[in-house]
Amino acid sequence: MKCKNVNPSTSGIIWQKGEYFNMLRKQDANKCENNWIQIIIQTLTIILLASMTFYFYKMQATISDLMILIRDTGMISDDPANSTLRAFDGTISVQDSPVLNDLDSSKVVVVEYTDFECPFCAQASQTMAQLQKEHPDVLFVHKDYPLKYHSQAEELAVAARCAGEQGKYWGFYHSLYETPVITNETYSILAEKHLIDISSFMVCLNNPEQHNRVKRDFDEGLSIKVDRVPLYIVGAYTAAEHTIHINGAFYSIEELAAAVEFYKNR
Repeated sequence: MKCKNVNPSTSGIIWQKGEYFNMLRKQDANKCENNWIQIIIQTLTIILLASMTFYFYKMQATISDLMILIRDTGMISDDPANSTLRAFDGTISVQDSPVLNDLDSSKVVVVEYTDFECPFCAQASQTMAQLQKEHPDVLFVHKDYPLKYHSQAEELAVAARCAGEQGKYWGFYHSLYETPVITNETYSILAEKHLIDISSFMVCLNNPEQHNRVKRDFDEGLSIKVDRVPLYIVGAYTAAEHTIHINGAFYSIEELAAAVEFYKNR
């Protein structure tokens, strides 16, 4: 049996080529693995962005998207095709509520459920101020609906009511929305601006009854299925019962403005 002669130089080339191709295969495998990782990261990023976009627009859905929640019948059944529609049924009390304009002579009543820490409520308050100027024959009623995750919302609601105890509710209300940070020093500045006695005001802030009134508003909102703020309700006031019968509800203050005109002229 003869042994084959091996050319050292040729053997080295073969070995070098084999090592080179192995290296290329490893590089290709690494590239493929990296590509899959990039694809997975990009896919997850797209899903996350899409989810955040959907959530944002769902939370900010307006009446244009949802239609009118309540027709002249007083309520509408939940729409199974749209989970954001809610059925509203029942009456709203005006006792202990801040009101603007005449209770007995107003044909149309607007009730708002808002939170003083809600940025969307703050934006809408500018349009609300304009509506209040344009419609002295409409009764405007404010209801407090402080969201649990807004730590200062209840205190601000009480502060506005304490200003109301001195006949300064609506001016103070708009100032709260225009002021980004509220402290005791801020209260002093706003009190001076609205000619409020600061000593009486600070005592009022600790009055349990004011906090109870805010809580009653919140509980009433839960009972008629208020599910977000701001929420605007148009209704008719019954003087004998001190209650408001609901005709329509809106998430958009622009749609509310159109509804006020509709109900005034019908």
